[in-house]
Amino acid sequence: EELKKSGKIRYFGCSAHGLNTGGSNLNRILEDIYGLDKFDILLLAYYPGMHPSMLEYFEKFFNKGIPIIAMKTFK
Repeated sequence: EELKKSGKIRYFGCSAHGLNTGGSNLNRILEDIYGLDKFDILLLAYYPGMHPSMLEYFEKFFNKGIPIIAMKTFK
């Protein structure tokens, strides 16, 4: 927040890569990120065939007003 207030950054985000399993660490990481209320944008790996829980997280972040940029979409 201090960097934003000082004008050094406009947005604060993070990126995450994960496994194609429902019980992966990525699910736990996304839950932690969701609860932090510190990120303005996320860059997440997403490709067809990933575990359906990823779409649930996309919806949760969308409803919270946090945009997601999908990477590795053609994997």
